Amino acid sequence: MMELKINIPGLMELAEALKALAGAKAGPQQTAPADSVPADILPGPAPVQQPVAASAAQVPPVPAPVAPVVPVPAVPTPAAQVAPVMPAAPVPAAVPTTVVGQAYTQDQLAVAMTGLVDQGRMQTVMDILARMGVQALTEVPKERYPELVLLLREAGAVI
Repeated sequence: MMELKINIPGLMELAEALKALAGAKAGPQQTAPADSVPADILPGPAPVQQPVAASAAQVPPVPAPVAPVVPVPAVPTPAAQVAPVMPAAPVPAAVPTTVVGQAYTQDQLAVAMTGLVDQGRMQTVMDILARMGVQALTEVPKERYPELVLLLREAGAVI
């Protein structure tokens, strides 16, 4: 088995800076010096002790700016909330059974029929025309357009 050693210069300084930062955020707690940390906790090979100048070792950590704590008022919640009652199944929309006073054009009816044909319901369109007693839309008299509109809407056409 091969052993691989990785040496990262400045790792100890980074660890010390992180500890100083953690100490500054935690408050006035005393942090342990880097020398007292067990070597098995720090990543990498065991550090080599070198003399450090007194001025570099005595640099105090710079405290991070602290944002002011703003209290957030609690929102009172009712003791018991009643869930809204939902119907078990959706109610189908009512299909109008009376003729609306709007005048429809042959083009509007053709668009509605084309919508049904596009949905694969050509036989439904043919059945509606047969109920009207015609074979094509052009044979339906204008005064029967409202009746044809009702039949198309019952079939699901948008008009």
